[in-house]
Amino acid sequence: MKTTLVALAALAAGLLNGLNTLAQDAPGSLRWSFTTGGAIDSSPAIGPDGTVYVGSDDKKLYALDGATGAKKWEYVTGDKIWSSPALGPNGALYVGSLDNKLHAIGMAAGTSLWQYVTGSDISASPAVGPDGTVCVASRDRKVHAIDGATGHLKWQYEAGRTLTSSPAIGPDGTIYVGSNNSSTSSYEMGRLLALDAATGELKWDFGAGGDIESSPAIGWDGTVYVGSADHKVYALDGASGLLRWRFETAGKVSASPAISADGTVYVGSLDSHVYALEGATGINHWNFRSANHITASVALAADGTLYVGSKDRKLYALDARTGNKKWEYTTGGAIDSSVAIGADGTVYFGSDDRKVYALVGAAPLADAAWPMRGKDIAHQSNANRPGPPEIMSQPEGQERPLGSFAVLRAMATGTLPLLYQWQKDGTNLADGGRVAGARSSTLRLRNLQPEDAGKYQLAIGNDEGSVASAEVNSTYRCLAATLAVQELGDC
Repeated sequence: MKTTLVALAALAAGLLNGLNTLAQDAPGSLRWSFTTGGAIDSSPAIGPDGTVYVGSDDKKLYALDGATGAKKWEYVTGDKIWSSPALGPNGALYVGSLDNKLHAIGMAAGTSLWQYVTGSDISASPAVGPDGTVCVASRDRKVHAIDGATGHLKWQYEAGRTLTSSPAIGPDGTIYVGSNNSSTSSYEMGRLLALDAATGELKWDFGAGGDIESSPAIGWDGTVYVGSADHKVYALDGASGLLRWRFETAGKVSASPAISADGTVYVGSLDSHVYALEGATGINHWNFRSANHITASVALAADGTLYVGSKDRKLYALDARTGNKKWEYTTGGAIDSSVAIGADGTVYFGSDDRKVYALVGAAPLADAAWPMRGKDIAHQSNANRPGPPEIMSQPEGQERPLGSFAVLRAMATGTLPLLYQWQKDGTNLADGGRVAGARSSTLRLRNLQPEDAGKYQLAIGNDEGSVASAEVNSTYRCLAATLAVQELGDC
């Protein structure tokens, strides 16, 4: 009898241990937490070895073991760190601080490599270009492009207005960054700027109805998505800045969008909702309501789980297809820090309760155009893919009235610089007269004539190869009033 009781006790203990193990491994359960000396607005970045890098209001950047949460090292700046670190090549990471500096830090030991001083604090996060150039916006109203190896300035762009949006780099190297309202005129609202990566020259800008603090996200086809304080989410053509659609929420949109593999755009708003929008049209598929403002950005896992924090102190796991809640985890403070997802599915984020959290997740980061803030766990905010040219969006054929204009464009990625050449019926075009952009990604034809009808194709090359777009037919119909042209028999 005694032997039986001992056996039953052992069996019960084994079952209890098994249940505890299952509970510890259940999605949404805590792996570990690490306490800093201040609130955490910074979003974690994850190194190749799984190390988690995150800043804090205690003026420090921490390197934590991703598996255990043990501190590897800390780096002290002169003020709070709201910026999220970006990991560059050759073992360097870059982070801004409210001490007005961009810091370059060695990932292995936390040593200072260089410091670049701007004219005001840096709350925005840096982006890292394919050539290692670090681009950062400062409240000194300037966008700074800095040599990542040396810390030397390459160029500056004077925006004339405060910058708190983090830059993003398009497939062709274009730098997109939002700006706030002009301090000199209440009629000049926030603008999204598109800058040339090599020179910093302005390509185009788009005016929103309020500040743009949201960092842009970039789709496979080069569409740029960004939120604004005017309560709207905008989708813009990356090449021209033309509006594709807008969607209005009931609150400011300072969070940065995330984009799934099928093009769905997910974004939070200060109206406490997360929205799932059709990437091509802006149609709202679903929305999920939390109990407070959402300023953190969404992260998408490969199993279709969407993670987002709220100022209601909770981290939510949602079904990306339906918006239904899978689980939630409550912290001790508001969550402004955006999630990073490790290779094993671990969910990392910070909270205003001064802690960094690691929760059990089910899958790694989704393979998508822009699945999280900063695009990937290195936070490089860079849509460019090194290698031979690859066309991301094909030009589209058109039928336009005579005397009007036509615009043909394609979007490609690959090792920069990319060289472009438009052709008509197999013959290279050149700028001049009615033709502009013959050696760029966007061809513009004005005052269309019957002889402009034909087959157009864009050839793209770099040092690693070349590719040609699909041929598109462009035809030009006669307006009813152009009888003289109709008499030519060409229409």
